[in-house]
Amino acid sequence: MGLAVTFERHYEPPRGAFYVVRHDGRVVGSVGVERLDDATAELHRLYLDAHLRGRGTGRVLVEQVLAWCRENAITHLVLWSGTRFDQAHRLYLRMGFAQTGERRLPEDISQTREFRFEGAV
Repeated sequence: MGLAVTFERHYEPPRGAFYVVRHDGRVVGSVGVERLDDATAELHRLYLDAHLRGRGTGRVLVEQVLAWCRENAITHLVLWSGTRFDQAHRLYLRMGFAQTGERRLPEDISQTREFRFEGAV
């Protein structure tokens, strides 16, 4: 399966959306959202270049996902975030998400651990 097919399966409307932030023609941030069922979506791939972290860009991207959820009658948003991303976790908590779980990715050779966050839209 090609990358385009995988991308479309997750982020093509009405299933989802994907947003990027560009600076000087370069992508410096991104976030995706994917509908899981009638009421729930999952936030994916919130990435920012290091120089943008802590400047409000992440909040703007999450707010865009929340707006997409409201436009699509989604009432619940979930996400998974690697345990080492403390700054992102603080953002999620400040935005009203609750940390509700943890998992280890067994297919990942380094056995990455992630925290689950979720909240109402």
